[in-house]
Amino acid sequence: MQPRKAQNPGLIYNSGIDDVVAFLCNSGYDTSMLRLVTGDNSSSCPMDDASHLTSKELNYPAITLPTILTNQTVRRTLTNVGSSVSVYKSILRAPIGVNAYVVPNTLTFSSYGESLSYTIHLVVYKPMNGYVFGSLTWTDGHHKVRTPLVVNTV
Repeated sequence: MQPRKAQNPGLIYNSGIDDVVAFLCNSGYDTSMLRLVTGDNSSSCPMDDASHLTSKELNYPAITLPTILTNQTVRRTLTNVGSSVSVYKSILRAPIGVNAYVVPNTLTFSSYGESLSYTIHLVVYKPMNGYVFGSLTWTDGHHKVRTPLVVNTV
């Protein structure tokens, strides 16, 4: 463990409070449970299910898919908090039984605070009847930003 690296991560997955609230509401929280977590009396879970985020949609530094039958596509957004001009290349380790690819496989940031998105495509070719693990790492040669991949292939 190297905690000092957290002071200069290079890239971050940025999510706002609205994203987390929508995710919790989708995860089964009702308004009273949500207010226990947020500590306020104004948070609420909307009745419209379309406004809720799933774990697949939350811009979180891990990709977890509880069930994948054949294929799945996930989008994430990274924000540059390192050098103003930087180029990150992807290193992908697909889970066993899954083909995966990233588009684009290189992210070129031209300023501090700039956000760029990528998509990871996962295709099951050999179901393992359980969870399998992999990772996606973005590196500029100095920083390494690792995203665990956890998928349940059935």
